[in-house]
Amino acid sequence: MPAACGPGCRRRVVAHILLVLPVLSAGCATTVGATSLPRVRASYNEAVLQSADEQMLMNIVRLRHQHYPMFLQLSSIITQYTFSTDGSASGTYNIGSDNSTAPNGSVGVGAGVAVSERPTVTYEPLQGEEFLRRLATPLSVTQIAKIIQIGWRADVVFKTCVQRINDVYADTSWAPGGSEIARLATLLRELQQDHQLAVFDTEQGPMLSLGRAKETEPTTSPASEVRELLGLAPSAESHALTQMRLKRPPGTIALQGRSVLGAMVYLSNGLALPKQDPRSSVLASSPPLRIQISKQRPEAPYVAVTYRNRWFYIAEDDHESQLAFMLLNFLFMFTATTGGEGPSFVVGGGG
Repeated sequence: MPAACGPGCRRRVVAHILLVLPVLSAGCATTVGATSLPRVRASYNEAVLQSADEQMLMNIVRLRHQHYPMFLQLSSIITQYTFSTDGSASGTYNIGSDNSTAPNGSVGVGAGVAVSERPTVTYEPLQGEEFLRRLATPLSVTQIAKIIQIGWRADVVFKTCVQRINDVYADTSWAPGGSEIARLATLLRELQQDHQLAVFDTEQGPMLSLGRAKETEPTTSPASEVRELLGLAPSAESHALTQMRLKRPPGTIALQGRSVLGAMVYLSNGLALPKQDPRSSVLASSPPLRIQISKQRPEAPYVAVTYRNRWFYIAEDDHESQLAFMLLNFLFMFTATTGGEGPSFVVGGGG
């Protein structure tokens, strides 16, 4: 501060500083929330996604151990920010001494802003008749066709979502099917990669095309094998996809879909239990989801949970299992509606 500034000047400077401090603090309060919004939204988005993955894996593990699954739906996240400010000012003024020709002085100013975050998370259990009905209702032919149209791998879709296709039965825990369903899924994947498999909509319903039939087509080609497995005419190209019925019209492909719960039970067989475990069962074909077990927490897994003092996880490099797991979560999104018959769980966090 200039030495020429007298006592009155210094008092005015200190007063102005004390008036400005609350304004600066208020400015910080209004900008902190806005600038932190992208970061906060991204972090909560990631946390919610990870929590949903862990919940789904936990319920698959529970089903494998013959325990009832339980789902909690995140219904709201409310975050409150608390701002606290403080400011201080101090000053000294010396009249001078025999060796000085002018008074001298100094002024000290301090300010601080503290921000704390207090999130409140509300969960609601998914239960009730409507939720159970959706969970246990088989997927329709239209739904299965739409999933393939979106671009999902045909082998993963048919293994996960289809219980029966014409006279080819899929695996279940209580009645393992033959190897035909695994072979059929592999052939459909080969046709899909070769751009020979197509699912499209018509006024009569969804249709499935196996590519143009050729008179010289070898009987060992993927399309010929599919037609033989499904009992279709060798010259047929496109087939109507219909719901499974007692009498199937000639040339059609009838599907019986799994329910979401049925898909979870089927995929839970990807968790191999010891042979001496009475809950152990062997399927004719391996599910596309493989769940590994470890006594220690795995390093950088795709998703992992603890259950009965053991870690169950999907490996980060197991892309087929990840795809099947993501498909199951995708199917569950259409099922997850709040039952409205249970309590809400509110979890508060301190900042």
